[in-house]
Amino acid sequence: MAERELQLDHETFSCCICLDLLKDPVTIPCGHSYCMSCVNTHWNGEVGKQSYSCPQCRQNFTWRPVLMKNTLLAALVEELSRCALPAAPVAHCSAAHGDVSCDLCSVRKVKAVKSCLQCLVSYCKEHLQPHYDVAALKKHKLVEPTENLQDNICSLHDEVMKMFCRTDQQCICYLCSVDGHKGHDTVLAVTKRHEMQRELEDSIQKIRQRIQEKQEQVDLLQSQTDDAIRCGNKAVGETDRVFTQIARLMERTRTEVKKHIRAQQEAEERRVNELQDKLQQEITELKRRYNNLERLSHTEDHSGFILTFPSLSKLSEESDFSASETRSFLFLDVVTSAVAELRDKLLDPSALDQAADEEDTGLPEDDAHTSVDSDEWLTLPEMNFHGQTMHGFQQELDTLAPERMFQLQNEVTSRAELLSYAHSVTLDPNTAHALLSLSAEDVIVRHMSSEQEHPEHPDRFTDFAQVLTKEALAGRCYLEVKGRCEDYFSVVVASKDIRREGPFDECSFGNNTMSWALDCYSDGYVFWHNKVSTTFTVTPSKKIGIFVDYIAGIVSFYSVTQEVALIHTVQTTFTQPLLAGIWLKDVADCAEICNISHH
Repeated sequence: MAERELQLDHETFSCCICLDLLKDPVTIPCGHSYCMSCVNTHWNGEVGKQSYSCPQCRQNFTWRPVLMKNTLLAALVEELSRCALPAAPVAHCSAAHGDVSCDLCSVRKVKAVKSCLQCLVSYCKEHLQPHYDVAALKKHKLVEPTENLQDNICSLHDEVMKMFCRTDQQCICYLCSVDGHKGHDTVLAVTKRHEMQRELEDSIQKIRQRIQEKQEQVDLLQSQTDDAIRCGNKAVGETDRVFTQIARLMERTRTEVKKHIRAQQEAEERRVNELQDKLQQEITELKRRYNNLERLSHTEDHSGFILTFPSLSKLSEESDFSASETRSFLFLDVVTSAVAELRDKLLDPSALDQAADEEDTGLPEDDAHTSVDSDEWLTLPEMNFHGQTMHGFQQELDTLAPERMFQLQNEVTSRAELLSYAHSVTLDPNTAHALLSLSAEDVIVRHMSSEQEHPEHPDRFTDFAQVLTKEALAGRCYLEVKGRCEDYFSVVVASKDIRREGPFDECSFGNNTMSWALDCYSDGYVFWHNKVSTTFTVTPSKKIGIFVDYIAGIVSFYSVTQEVALIHTVQTTFTQPLLAGIWLKDVADCAEICNISHH
């Protein structure tokens, strides 16, 4: 009796998952207890489901319960483990919810370990033993525990259905094959199973292939999502950078405008104060004469009156303070109008929508961040009381509008429009190679057969027959270069800090990241940048137009006749001041910077 009670104790304190005594026992909210590692392993397999359930009663928990060691159970299990008698065998463990129970256990249902297809009975380990010991039972077919074994019994003959009727597509027993299904196409159930097994394998293969295809689609969509996130983040970062530049440029412009306004204000104050001082001096002189004349009018010395009056009555020449000298503050209205126009342009939704439609979707990847602290970014014209210079100031403000940061050069379609940005430049003798000779006006360069006597200068090109301009290409500007040779000349836009001596890749125009060169031949053009060339087989012209929009990051080359034809456009981000340049390679080659300022 004591052994039976001890056996029951072992069963009571066993984990229904591992079927052993509880280790680190925990009790979940429904009241059942398990080994902590067992229930954790069970719940880890349910990750991704809507709830967590008890392995025995299947009660669901919305949130995964927090497991705490049951110290009372732990003490009882430890005390029980000290007993000499062994724990209850595994076969005596009760069947949990969802397990197949032994059909022969009458007092308490024990978990079945096998099912017999001949006996149509499920056995626990203890009741299964005869199938291993008795010769007649050893031939029975044992399978994993299976529910609803009675479905394999023929309802008419109470026999195991071991046949399959292909005619009626149903399982039958042997008696059915000679009775109700006589003459039908019948086979053994195992034969039909083998046929269906092949279909099953084909279905598994198809499903596996479909899963693989769907997974590839999921991976592709995930890749597209990652690309969208990466591009979005890059676009947001680029947008923040651009608008930071705009904000800084606007702040600098505001400071410059205020400085010019204050300078004009102070100049006007000085002019008015000088006029006031001069008038005050004249008033003082006139008062003195008035007093003298007043006293003379009361004198009784007739001879003295006659002698004194001529000198007192003669007035000095009066200053002419005409309206033309009284300057108004009209320049303040001009400045206010220019700033208001810029404000309206920035706040105009239609203008912003149009700019968004024209925005280029490609973002530069290799270009460095633009430095907005460079003095080359913005050059404000000298402001005075006349409207002409304020017009130039208005044009400069227009270039700061956000939409200008995204416009491409394809909007410039006529030479007349390009000439509105005409920029006068001259060649810098200090940069000319020793084989180059410049004209007196520094607008014509010629390749000589022998070196010229140029003074040493750190800006001079020492290895290639190249020359740069003195003036920088800031804002929007346009210039034209005419070739005066038979075959070849090269026009260039280059960073001011391009190397003047050293390796070919660092100094020669078009073979580095700091220059953009167009080689002009008698049968076409070749554009060079960073050692990469692009050929344009079009009818060439001796005159080439160069357009630069510094803020928008645009360089365009045009073939110029009566009109212009776009050859090539580059959009990038400039980090340094830009200069125009010319490269001549053969003796007697010559090029000239055209004078288009009168346009």
